[in-house]
Amino acid sequence: MLFHSLEFLFAFLPASVIGFFLLQRFVNDRAALVWFIAVSLFFYGWWNPAYLWLLLGSMAFNYLWGKALMRLVTHRKTLLIAGIACNLLLLGYFKYANFFADTANDILRTNWTLSQIILPLGISFFTFEQITWLLETYERKTERTTLLQYCVFLTNFPKLIAGPVIRPHELLPQIENTEGRKLKIEHLSV
Repeated sequence: MLFHSLEFLFAFLPASVIGFFLLQRFVNDRAALVWFIAVSLFFYGWWNPAYLWLLLGSMAFNYLWGKALMRLVTHRKTLLIAGIACNLLLLGYFKYANFFADTANDILRTNWTLSQIILPLGISFFTFEQITWLLETYERKTERTTLLQYCVFLTNFPKLIAGPVIRPHELLPQIENTEGRKLKIEHLSV
């Protein structure tokens, strides 16, 4: 679903915004954030639902890795480097595995083949944001972040597939600020 498509402009976006503010007003803030995560995951899965596992698995890995990084006193830098390496290996596989196989075939005159690897939508953006999460966790800037806040930070559909890469310390305070998320007419003006 593209941002300028009719289904986005006249179905997805209005349902997302209305659902968020209705849940926030009549249920609670937590329900509104869960709604936001759900619609963001729906938006991501619209292109290819099979890649939701990749996003969700990557999110779970990085959140748990970050929490482990927070608890450790020793070997923190080693754990940080290992977490970053795992993220880069995942990104490298999807972006460059076929390139490396083709290059090896050309050099070694072999005929190795990989199954067609389709590049998941937005993988660079969500991978680099998770690396920034690990870096800021290492620097102890994200210690109070809950799983719900982390998921909102990462799945935020307006930036999930097209960026920009946002550092957690830039967005997490906005997620924590419940007053800033109240529906006000001045928030709707340009």
